[in-house]
Amino acid sequence: MRQPRTCTRGALDIRKKALSPDHPSLAYTLKHLAMLYKRRGKLEKAVPLYELSLEIREKSFGPKHPSVATALVNLAVIYCQLKKHGDALPLYERALKVYEDSLGRSHPRVGETLKNLAVLSYEEGDFEKAAELYKRAMEIKEAEPSLVCGNALSRHSSSGDTFSLRGPAPLPHVPR
Repeated sequence: MRQPRTCTRGALDIRKKALSPDHPSLAYTLKHLAMLYKRRGKLEKAVPLYELSLEIREKSFGPKHPSVATALVNLAVIYCQLKKHGDALPLYERALKVYEDSLGRSHPRVGETLKNLAVLSYEEGDFEKAAELYKRAMEIKEAEPSLVCGNALSRHSSSGDTFSLRGPAPLPHVPR
């Protein structure tokens, strides 16, 4: 049986031959190969693949597309893992702007990116900024409708940790 990396490399080679150099499917394959390197701890090998994936997405979708923001976050995460915070910060900030502009300021991806920025700020020693970013991320998270056993969490809990397992609330009786 072939190794996953070999299969992904093979898929990349096939797509490079069959598709244009800026085809979105090529970016997708590059991202998955980068993820394999990342999982194996070969972060330096993942970086150029994430960079090329980002470049292709920008050409394919334009710089303000949510797919581009996702590629920016992927690259920023790797830079953070490599302790290259100065390289990661502008990528996170750009991704945040793209997500906010394209998906709205309360979208879960905005919250995730804010959380990543909070962690980065914390690691850089800017605790006040980290707290501010994390607070905003948590406000977005708490506003998300979550389902547990088919029931939405209570909106009355500021932490979202109280919910009912009795089933859905009965509908109010409306006289006819």
